Amino acid sequence: MKNFHEYGKFLSRNIRPIYPPLIKGNGVRVIDISGKVYLDFSSQTLNLNLGHRHQRIINAVKKQLERIYYTSSRFLDEPTLLLAKKLIEISPSKLTKVNLKMTGGSEANECAIKMLRKYHNKKIIVTTYYSFFGETFETMKCSGKYFDKSFIGNKCNYVYIYPPYCFRCPYNEDLSTCSLSCVESFRRVLYFRSDIAGIIIEPINVNSGVIIPPKEYLVEIRKICDENGIGLVFDEVQTAFGWIGKIFASDYFGVTPDILTLGKGLSGGFPLGAVLFKEKYDVLEYGEHEFTYGAHPISCAASLEVINILTESGFLNNVEKKGKYLKDRLLELKEEFDVIADVRAIGLLVGVEIADRDGSPNHAQARKIYETCLKEGLILRLSHDFNGNTLIIKPPLIVSKNEIDEAIYILRKVLMANRV
Repeated sequence: MKNFHEYGKFLSRNIRPIYPPLIKGNGVRVIDISGKVYLDFSSQTLNLNLGHRHQRIINAVKKQLERIYYTSSRFLDEPTLLLAKKLIEISPSKLTKVNLKMTGGSEANECAIKMLRKYHNKKIIVTTYYSFFGETFETMKCSGKYFDKSFIGNKCNYVYIYPPYCFRCPYNEDLSTCSLSCVESFRRVLYFRSDIAGIIIEPINVNSGVIIPPKEYLVEIRKICDENGIGLVFDEVQTAFGWIGKIFASDYFGVTPDILTLGKGLSGGFPLGAVLFKEKYDVLEYGEHEFTYGAHPISCAASLEVINILTESGFLNNVEKKGKYLKDRLLELKEEFDVIADVRAIGLLVGVEIADRDGSPNHAQARKIYETCLKEGLILRLSHDFNGNTLIIKPPLIVSKNEIDEAIYILRKVLMANRV
């Protein structure tokens, strides 16, 4: 398949390959059809928390394939039932129910929206600008990044507030004297409206550049929801299952939502989504949110093994150590190169913001760095659907210090070549 574009032309424009297709992966490395080897510090779609072709996941999948590889909602199967119990056991306290009958994060967030509206009998949901919750109609309306997409229809059932983007605070507050105006904007919405069912937020906004809020932000949001009797949803599709050194960001921030949505790292590369929630939100009836290939026994078997690996003694502590090492190496580059305006890191989840000397976001330079890294064999991500100014670094949790050093070497080489 030397001329892959000849085959790609049969695909719809939104999924045509830009780069040569990948033919093999192993650990943190992938190989394309030309034989070029890359360090995958994007974990592909930011989802392969245990890397490519993890042998224990392969073994779990093979074992399940030899038993049964599809069941309907009327019967289900052992991996699905075992996974339901396991997720509740490791979930934040008070989350006692789980819906597994979905294939990814978009469907999980759709489920959360349905539960909020049905339980509270109210339509309006608060969300944030720059947020991303999926690509179904409803999750696109909910996402704060789709304001220029007229085809998704009326967004009147959502109220948008600014997120806690401390490096470029929309309220012009200084971090040292911050009064959490971003929290007060939420409180003001509730003061003037009585039709709010709840708020859905990402504890860490990855797609917009790894926006990490102060811990106090989520604590205060939780308090406000309790005071007003509305629901709090955490979208942990990007943050759960190890990348920040915890199973859930909820654990890191010490805040339990009413509903918690999952995907990506949940199953280490197999299609699966889930929603964990408090008992009172168990309001959906049969036919209201279960999809044909949701809770697929192969994906559930993979997920069980992912959780087994993540919960082994010392595994997540090691992730924290590697995350600190990666952050320290990136801060060294920040000292050396003025183009790096900010390094935001939590565990092995990092945003490197690229800007001019006056602090203005430099999208063109960020894109150039991203593209050059790719040519040099380092796969990263770029914020805002590859149109932003922040390099997103999210390697698999199994990455070694030597592989981190190799990635830093490539990034430094690229920064030197693109120095302005």
